[in-house]
This record gives sequence, C-alpha cells and structure tokens, in this order.
Amino acid sequence: MLYRILPKNGDTLSTLGFGCMRLPMVDNQIDEERAIAQIRQAIDDGINFHALSGRGADSYLL
Repeated sequence: MLYRILPKNGDTLSTLGFGCMRLPMVDNQIDEERAIAQIRQAIDDGINFHALSGRGADSYLL
C-alpha cells in the first residue's frame, strides 16, 4: 500500500480509500455482517482512509 503524509498535521493516509456509501444492502438496510467483513478486509489490506456518505448508517459501523 502506498501512503501520503499530510503536510499540515503529519497524518499518514493510504492513497486508496474505501468508500462506505455503497456498503452491501438487504431490504434497504445495511447488511452489517457483510459490511463489517468488507471494512475489516480493507483495514487488513492497509487502507486507513474511509469515506463516509454522511447518511449516518455507515458511520456507526466504523
């Protein structure tokens, strides 16, 4: 994984992000089991930038 260091605060972010807006859904609700598995896989693969959709449902999973 490639990372970039933010110049203002020195935080290190992965160059790839994980977009949480399209987490797996079942009956118009987030499928928590599958969503958590996807997020954990992204973290295990070194992704530390997670883009939230702002709709609230994805935020509580992180």
